[in-house]
Amino acid sequence: VDKDADGRITKEEIKESICLSATTNKLSNIQQQAEEYAALIMEELDPEETGFIMVSVYPREVQPENPNSYRARKREYFRMRRKRRKAREAGAAANLHERFEQHRHV
Repeated sequence: VDKDADGRITKEEIKESICLSATTNKLSNIQQQAEEYAALIMEELDPEETGFIMVSVYPREVQPENPNSYRARKREYFRMRRKRRKAREAGAAANLHERFEQHRHV
């Protein structure tokens, strides 16, 4: 959206993005109202009426994940579940191989 990469998004750039998205998704009614939608977006995100929206051009600082968070516990649960399943499948395959060898020698 930010064509000149100055960290500012203007109303025209927003309108162009709306039109491009509407054209891509074959939404002609939205394309006709792109000016109105761009004005609404600017009204909401630019209350001081500077004519642009500031966007950060700096990378986000990644916060370390809390090991006790629901997401971390869930990921660890499924990791352990997958590990147990693979071990069980490997054990079952080894048992089949042993049984095959025993019956082959009989």
